[in-house]
Amino acid sequence: MSATQGSIPDQGPERQIFVNALREYRNACEAPELTPDCPFFTWTSNGPACGEQCADILAFYGDEEEEERVDLGGGIVVRREPSRRRPRLSPNHPIRPFDARQVYLDDDHRPHAARRTVALRVELAELISVPPSQAPDPTERAYDVDAAIEQLRARGIDVEALVRYGIGGVLPMHFLVHILLPIIAESGDSPAIVKPAKLGEVPQAPEGWAKFFKDCYAGDVREPSGDYATLEYALHGFLDQIRRWLGKAPLADIISWHAPDYPLAELSADPPDADDRDARNVARWMFDRFMVASVQEWQLPSLHSEWLYIHGRIPAPCSTTSMAERRLSPQEISNEIAQRTSQDWRRGSTREGKSDLASSFISVAADHLRNGRSEFAAAIFEAVLSLSPNDEDARNNYAFCLMPVDPVNAMAELEKLNESAHPTLTTLANRVLALHLLGRDEAALALGKSEEAQNLPSLSGLMWLVDADHALRLSDWVDTRRYLLTLLDHIDKDCKAGVVDAGADGPTGTFLVLSTGRDG
Repeated sequence: MSATQGSIPDQGPERQIFVNALREYRNACEAPELTPDCPFFTWTSNGPACGEQCADILAFYGDEEEEERVDLGGGIVVRREPSRRRPRLSPNHPIRPFDARQVYLDDDHRPHAARRTVALRVELAELISVPPSQAPDPTERAYDVDAAIEQLRARGIDVEALVRYGIGGVLPMHFLVHILLPIIAESGDSPAIVKPAKLGEVPQAPEGWAKFFKDCYAGDVREPSGDYATLEYALHGFLDQIRRWLGKAPLADIISWHAPDYPLAELSADPPDADDRDARNVARWMFDRFMVASVQEWQLPSLHSEWLYIHGRIPAPCSTTSMAERRLSPQEISNEIAQRTSQDWRRGSTREGKSDLASSFISVAADHLRNGRSEFAAAIFEAVLSLSPNDEDARNNYAFCLMPVDPVNAMAELEKLNESAHPTLTTLANRVLALHLLGRDEAALALGKSEEAQNLPSLSGLMWLVDADHALRLSDWVDTRRYLLTLLDHIDKDCKAGVVDAGADGPTGTFLVLSTGRDG
């Protein structure tokens, strides 16, 4: 054999025999027994286990079976399709739904080296989503950022791509809001914008960013025309400037929120090359996989990457230990891909162009809601509404953010939405909640149990959970129909107990659902 002893040959039948043997070895390895003589076989408290390293090895060595074609002459060709591969093992026992934020909270007391990769990713995203000037302890923030980055790199993760393209997918909205809220606070002449007194004390934009915004505005807007022109530019043109900056700025500048001090012309982005596109796709896949609970909220390229990974077509982009922190069912991924592509096929050229501006602010608004700043979250969607009064998602989200502090106006906004919008189960559930908050429980029960509620497709969304002390806490994505049934049960019990509490201390035992979701 011509190969160097101890290595796999580079090409030829000598190489292929190893690849073929490993493929057959892998396909013969089935749960729950697995293959005890495999060098990656281990015993755990749940029985035999492994990290599916065989699939990564096959993907690394380019295991691609090609279709066999035998020409028999006379136009007759015999084809043999490549054999199907066994997908990576699915979770084989009931587990609680994946919750990245809960993993982060569970690991918060551990040293960084002992934290799970999911927890490190969430921590890094939360830290760099807030400017250092507004962190409770900037020094501690810097230490935690460095510690998280060090551990992520040690686990084989491309941190720069993660920040620039993964977390960077939502980071522009966080940057924008810290510019947008001061603008809203100064827009006292615009009747559609929340007044400064309602917002309370608004932190100033991080140093240098207000000037950068004004420079961008002066360069891009030729004929300024008041506050609405400023807001429109903030929600559209300035976002493009931030995205260009994220694509080119040094990683340290992104983490420290160091505003650009170079000419705007240098922000013009060159078309991404193939390596850059690959890095973006992998980073976004890793962001979706480890930080987004519902696969319905994943981007389609992430679903394709997960399918390829599960079936051994591509290797893991980080350590197998990290990848094993979340395992997904091959059927779940396949079903979501099929549903998305089928919907696209049915819509064809009739697909309606729908702005997703309101949806893009959900993660930012959720952060403010979790921190008890409902007015700030409402101001974001009210700004969107001032520019796009017919944006149904923006109006529903605006009402959602108002409900903890102003259920009367929240109900008024939902009634406007009900008169003009396409009905969804989520907006109906929000109306049920608003009625309950206003003490109109009989109307709430009637609406929640109506034929309309039964026939509308379910969505996924965010909701407020309530603890024993009746304090509201925002959850991750949940199924709206199950939420509605829980809410109706709560209202029904309140009615039987004669409980109606919608006073100044807030609602008792209530839930909230955010509007934006996908058909279930």
